[in-house]
Amino acid sequence: MRNRILKVGHAFWQLAFFGVPLLLLLIVSFWTFNGYRLTPTATLANYRSLLQQQAFSQALATSIAMGLVSGLLTVLISAPASLAMFFWVRREINAVLLFLFLLPFLSSFTVRTFSWYSWLSDSGILGTLLHKLGWGSIHLLNTPYAVLIGELSVLAPVGCLLGYSAVSRVDRATIEAAYNLGASFSQVLCYIIWPYLYGGVAVSFGYSFLFTVADYITPSILGGNQRYTLAVFIQDRLKIDDWPSAAASSVILLALLFVLGLVAFGVSRVRVLREPR
Repeated sequence: MRNRILKVGHAFWQLAFFGVPLLLLLIVSFWTFNGYRLTPTATLANYRSLLQQQAFSQALATSIAMGLVSGLLTVLISAPASLAMFFWVRREINAVLLFLFLLPFLSSFTVRTFSWYSWLSDSGILGTLLHKLGWGSIHLLNTPYAVLIGELSVLAPVGCLLGYSAVSRVDRATIEAAYNLGASFSQVLCYIIWPYLYGGVAVSFGYSFLFTVADYITPSILGGNQRYTLAVFIQDRLKIDDWPSAAASSVILLALLFVLGLVAFGVSRVRVLREPR
């Protein structure tokens, strides 16, 4: 009886706070916006108009490109860090590192993004340090590099957590047995570690991609709207109260993220265990 009540409560929560808003978003996407007035209709004009707009296509392409780069960089940072934590760091220190990875998430994401101003501005900490090292004046703020730095400051710790949680399931006795049988480190990494790490890498890449594509705060603060992403495009539609166009853009974004999320989940579930030659 108690489990049934919990299931009903969970279903009601999901329906009330996720299902109903998504349904309203879908309904509004079929309305029209004329003379700064909303007209409840049932038309695909908003979707046809978006697909014909060059600004929408560019924003979508920019978001996808930024997501791919962010996901790749997150994997390149987090995978080696996860392996280093597993092989060469004691478990007591790993517990401290994992806590430090989670510590930034106890503060506001917006505040943490704004804090990068003191590092990335022309007279900031990083700019002053590079100038003293003889690199000259390097402009980072309001560039794609600043956006990627802001995204990675959030995604790299998450990637390390996902990677370490995946690789920590490896039985160390199996690794010792492989070494005793004459296996090299590369063979251990390929045949024992990688099948476990693969899932963490796939989820890390997928999460980073989805987060970057949907993020509005980082491009608007650190990018200065110089990188016109899909989230910024939606915000611009809301500034002029064009709710149907913003809703249609959001539906397209959610559909894209849903499909890519399913792909990432499916890839993470693929078995990659290989037999040594």
